[in-house]
Amino acid sequence: MRRLQAFVRAWLWDGLGLKIVALLLSLLVFRVIHGSEEAHRLGSEEAYRSVSIDVVASLPSLHSPHVLVSDVPDHVKATLRGPRSLLETLQRDAVPPVPMDLRDARKRTFEFDDSLFDLPSGVRVQRVVPASVALRWEPRRTKRVAVVVEVVGDLAPGRVSRQAPRAEPVHVVVTGPRRELRLVREARTEEIDVADLAPGRHERRVPLVAPPLHVTIEGTGQATVILEVVERPLAPAPLPPSPRGKATP
Repeated sequence: MRRLQAFVRAWLWDGLGLKIVALLLSLLVFRVIHGSEEAHRLGSEEAYRSVSIDVVASLPSLHSPHVLVSDVPDHVKATLRGPRSLLETLQRDAVPPVPMDLRDARKRTFEFDDSLFDLPSGVRVQRVVPASVALRWEPRRTKRVAVVVEVVGDLAPGRVSRQAPRAEPVHVVVTGPRRELRLVREARTEEIDVADLAPGRHERRVPLVAPPLHVTIEGTGQATVILEVVERPLAPAPLPPSPRGKATP
């Protein structure tokens, strides 16, 4: 019996430090493995996240016989479902814009299909708002309108414009649905301030003010404005009165 007690005592106390170290290492390894499994489990849990995604629309060309008059959203609200770790990454990184191909005038509805969303593997679209957009088309019409120069400010004292400011081109072509095109009678330039113009010929390349709604200006949407400033000629000084002749006696 004494031998057994001595053996147990020797087994417990001999190399106690090494045994404690081995036990701590075993606990550490267990914790690392268990923690990794727990993190993987939490990261792979299904979660939901609502994000705003930009929309990039491809519209018909100006040569198309029809004009889209429906409002097109510039973004959609999407509810995404997938692993929590992936969704948290999407919160930091921008989601690529959703393409909206509207070049076919035969379409009456555009659906935001799941295949349009460029998402990481494992993430899918649960819901989109709006889910679809109704498309309304009207026949395209064109007409020519005059370019009107918008001038602000006054020339410095002593300076005048040789002639009224003029634009090149004199006319531009506008295109759009007939109902809206009737309201467009001219194309105006952006304002040009003439207050600091020195004498001489001035040419300014300026944008044309965008027409309303669904009307478009064909070409560059710009015009060259020509202004000629001269010094005002001085008024001639009044002549002195001629001396009256004396009467002859």
